[in-house]
Amino acid sequence: MPIVTQHNLDTIQSNRERKAKRSREIQAAIAEIGELPSVGDPELKEACRHDLFLFLTSYFPESTGLSPFSQDHKDFIKRLQASIEEGGRELDAVYRGFAKTTIGENTVLWVTLYGHAELVPVLGFDKAASENLLDSIKTELTTNELLARDFPEVCYPISKLEGKWQRARSQTYRGVLTEITWTVDEITFPVIDGFPSSGVRIVTKGFLKCPRGLKHKMPDGRNVRPRWVFIDDPQDDESARSPDQCAKRIDKLYKTILKLGGHTSQLSVFIAATCIEVGCFVSQLMDKEVHASFSSHRVPMVRKWSKAHETLWVEYGKIRANYDRADPRDRRRARAEALKFYQDNQKEMDAGCLVSWEQCYSRDEEAYEISAIQHAYNMWIDDGPDVFECECQNNPQRRGSDMAPLEPHAIAAKTSGYERYEPPPDATHLTAFIDIQGKALYYAVMAWTTDVRGYVMDYGTFPGQKTRRFSLRTMARTLAKEFPGADQSGAIFEGLQELVPKILDSEFLKSDGTTMKVSLLLIDANWGEETETVKNFCEQIRKLNVFPTHGRGIEAEGLPITHWQVKPGEYKGENWIVHRPEKRTTLSVSYDTNYFKTLVSQGLLARRETTCSLHLYKETPSHHRQIADHCCIEVPEIKIGRRRTITSWEVPKHLKHHDNHWWDCVVGCRVAASMLGISTEAKIRKKPPKARRKKVRQ
Repeated sequence: MPIVTQHNLDTIQSNRERKAKRSREIQAAIAEIGELPSVGDPELKEACRHDLFLFLTSYFPESTGLSPFSQDHKDFIKRLQASIEEGGRELDAVYRGFAKTTIGENTVLWVTLYGHAELVPVLGFDKAASENLLDSIKTELTTNELLARDFPEVCYPISKLEGKWQRARSQTYRGVLTEITWTVDEITFPVIDGFPSSGVRIVTKGFLKCPRGLKHKMPDGRNVRPRWVFIDDPQDDESARSPDQCAKRIDKLYKTILKLGGHTSQLSVFIAATCIEVGCFVSQLMDKEVHASFSSHRVPMVRKWSKAHETLWVEYGKIRANYDRADPRDRRRARAEALKFYQDNQKEMDAGCLVSWEQCYSRDEEAYEISAIQHAYNMWIDDGPDVFECECQNNPQRRGSDMAPLEPHAIAAKTSGYERYEPPPDATHLTAFIDIQGKALYYAVMAWTTDVRGYVMDYGTFPGQKTRRFSLRTMARTLAKEFPGADQSGAIFEGLQELVPKILDSEFLKSDGTTMKVSLLLIDANWGEETETVKNFCEQIRKLNVFPTHGRGIEAEGLPITHWQVKPGEYKGENWIVHRPEKRTTLSVSYDTNYFKTLVSQGLLARRETTCSLHLYKETPSHHRQIADHCCIEVPEIKIGRRRTITSWEVPKHLKHHDNHWWDCVVGCRVAASMLGISTEAKIRKKPPKARRKKVRQ
């Protein structure tokens, strides 16, 4: 057995230290990237510093430099550059295929490579879309030879990692860590002194997941905040149709994204998107009255249709669509014949037509296209005018009805000059409606003038909620919590016992000092098994101005209420009827929901203070946003029957879980106003009879 001496131990330790030192030297040699290559074309690099258009067309020959840009593209790029250099809030609604995303991605590289901004958030619709944006940027940084030639301070250190991104932690330049970050949602450029891109960061997030307080520490120790944000297509088809999702995006934009710059610097934002639906997030931002801080531009594919739009192009469409659907190969024949027809008549068919981008058409043989005008008409013919107006013209059409659309932002902004609880001086009656729900009671109180102007003076829920925005599904305060131990019927009954006197006993003060009380209160009795609960309540309180109601959506084939026979003791008016149910002492009201929803919709669309117009009490649009959302859930559709044509109102399937209870309340208040004689009809057919009081046994 060898004897261990101090000399042996020293030798072993010395060998270990020598090997460790050698290993560190090898690792340092591997980590050290050496000197940067020289810039290949310094003149072009410098020329592009303040010329985004030149940068896009010079450094990206396979994307933004591939086809000649149109004037609309040039204007789009000018607005992009101005938003970066001069600031501002810009929204450009452009058609699908405009290359807005590619232009935006390459613009982010221009901003960061030249150091025009030190922290650049890039926001897509969701996490996946945002990561795709960053992947495209990464591809350019790792494969674009022109960028590698002229921006070695960024591309060379990245290339030395050889795709092994874990090496970034130890990579050095002249012995100093480059501190590159290369993850799924962010890139930090190499820290190299003397270059404006040193330490610059790109961060990608989903639009609704953009964090508050986003900041980045630069190599010199400064904490920087974003000064420019690029947002690409922040909505999809489903969210564009949902008022609640649109409202969330508006809130996120104003409360989080536009506040990223802090108070010491101005933040500019550029949004590139497509207007998908009437009332969607993008279309709301384009309303210059409501969102005055945003500059918006709408870029259509076709600026002017051909003079032969209804002649030669109609014939062209017939030829293109005339093929055997059972034989896929016959489609090619039809398209070839349509192309031949276009070639023979191109001069006449192109006359008067003005398209945005002359290069926007397919060069594939199977497309059978030779011009952008033909391409636009092919889409218009194949996809239909509604799709074309939406996807290519940024001009979505209201579905199913020629009625102007109800838009939440417009309703929320349609306020009167009267405070909450204040009736206008010429108001003659007040009406109220309670919508029964299992968790809560929704209500609204409205004032009415003789020319059918309506003013929402108050609305809310019982129990009241502590937050302004909530949903029935997620509300914190419910009837069950308010009345512990009671079943659902009992909780609703007790809730009505508290809410109804509050509404009926309240005095509403006019500006002249006179007061008014609610003349008529209607309560929804259509809520499933709780119909009897509502009727029992109305019988018990024995109020002559409180009625249970049943809304009925009478379709085009149905007999309108105005044609219903009136039984003894009943009376009817403008598409409503008051009747006495069997075994009941209290009268009930039935009304045509389709008819009154159409009237309310027209009132909300009418100009302020005109006949039949409807208004909300004086407050900010954000305060009224939730009731406005409720009013926009249902969609009108024209239905034709043998007897008549009606506007039918339905909740789309994808919005079934959204709340529309205050919409029902406003509609109910309108029914009550009609019952009081405030109606588009000249008069009510018969005055309501006095209710007979039932003797109560002692």
